[in-house]
Amino acid sequence: MSSSARSLAAVAILFVVQGCGPGIATGEGEGEGEGEGEGEGEGEGEGEGEGEGEGEGEGEGEGEGEREPIDVGPPPSGYSTTAPASSAGDTCSTSQWWTRGDRESELMHPGGDCIACHRQRDEGPTFSVAGTVFQDLNDGDDCRGIPAARIDILDTSGAVALSLNANAAGNFFATARLPAGGYTAQVTYDGRTRSMSTVQTDGACNKCHTVDGAQNAPGRILVP
Repeated sequence: MSSSARSLAAVAILFVVQGCGPGIATGEGEGEGEGEGEGEGEGEGEGEGEGEGEGEGEGEGEGEGEREPIDVGPPPSGYSTTAPASSAGDTCSTSQWWTRGDRESELMHPGGDCIACHRQRDEGPTFSVAGTVFQDLNDGDDCRGIPAARIDILDTSGAVALSLNANAAGNFFATARLPAGGYTAQVTYDGRTRSMSTVQTDGACNKCHTVDGAQNAPGRILVP
């Protein structure tokens, strides 16, 4: 497997919802991966099984990461299709940006750490969990995210403790108490689901899911 394919696979299997640890990704593209893997295994002679396994992993990762651009519709209030000067050069998969600064709105500052900001300024709701769902791992701050994704917060037994819907900006948030003992999460969109495996206790999702990723997060919370 080439180094570029191995990099894609590595990114795909890292999780992108709610927290700072790795997780698992589910999706399509397995057929393509099996074909590549079998070819590699047969060419090498020995270890055909190894080649097949390697190909499957590559196929799943590529299939998960390569979906058609999502049409999120016209910009909602506070958004523009013209990038503000502060976002010049940033990636924005939806080509729509928040332009109203700190004017209070549920649609404000997608990608920002809402919990930390509200705490520092001693204003705004006190959220237990908050984040933004994006289409690209490296979408910039204030880039509009993906609406209508469902985010399920799971307790350590795997039961759904809290279910949230991303709003028109891709933002999701709640004030309800998180499960005792930690939680995991999953994002569902258009019949596909992406899950995390690492148990978290901090609900400030965008603290780790930044443009470049922090504390082992690969970047943004991705739509499946």
